[in-house]
Amino acid sequence: MSLKFFLWIMYMRLRISIGIFGIVILYGSYTGVFSLLLLLIGIGFFFIELFGGTYNDYLDYEEDKKNNRKEKWTVSGLMTVRQIKYFSFLVLAIGLSMLLLSGLAIFLVGLYYMVILLTYSHPRTRLKNYNIIGYLIFVTMWLFFPFGMALTFGESFSIATVIFAFFCFFQYAYILAQKDSTDMKDNTNLFLERGWNKSFWLCALFAFITSVFFLFMNLHSLFLICFVWSLNVLVKAVNLNKIYSKTITRKVRSRLILLDYLTPYLYALVNLL
Repeated sequence: MSLKFFLWIMYMRLRISIGIFGIVILYGSYTGVFSLLLLLIGIGFFFIELFGGTYNDYLDYEEDKKNNRKEKWTVSGLMTVRQIKYFSFLVLAIGLSMLLLSGLAIFLVGLYYMVILLTYSHPRTRLKNYNIIGYLIFVTMWLFFPFGMALTFGESFSIATVIFAFFCFFQYAYILAQKDSTDMKDNTNLFLERGWNKSFWLCALFAFITSVFFLFMNLHSLFLICFVWSLNVLVKAVNLNKIYSKTITRKVRSRLILLDYLTPYLYALVNLL
């Protein structure tokens, strides 16, 4: 296995965890609660998300092998099916332990996220097969997340808490919806089942609502609006344009979504400067 290929499959598995950690950093920057506790929470959610991805790989091995999903750790040979199963439970234990050390409120949010991740992939529930309803249920964790964070840091709930909650909710609804645009081998795919045009406009609606709530989060700084918010809108617009024209590829989509995941880090950096 070449170093380039190894780094690629590591990125493909860790990219959502990087995005989750970024949301925690975004919350800290938005509310001004940067601390070691914030980093502990970020690492905790990083590992819980990694559990969701690796456990999904364990359950979907036969399907992934049939579809030649070489970016999967099991299909690429980086881990056996048995190894990735136990690895997933190990990172889950680490993630939940860190959240438990952080506080009961945020631990309960993390526990709920674990349940959602399990139901998303498990054959008995297969939440992702419910398409848009399953997607919306899956991202409900983000409605609870900022309130759990506020309780953890001893803050009172405010309109800012609600804005952050809806931004995260629609951001991840958009990310899930656009994911199906290149997943043409899955006959439960949102774009295939609902028709391309209907699914595209649903994805575009999530992107628009996300951008509105993110604009509210950037209103205190003209530089944030011109640089961070505008960049986020541009990335979404390019992605939607390629989906609409049916020129989107898995590689292009992954790069564009990486920029979406990096937006919170950029937001925090601008605020620090």
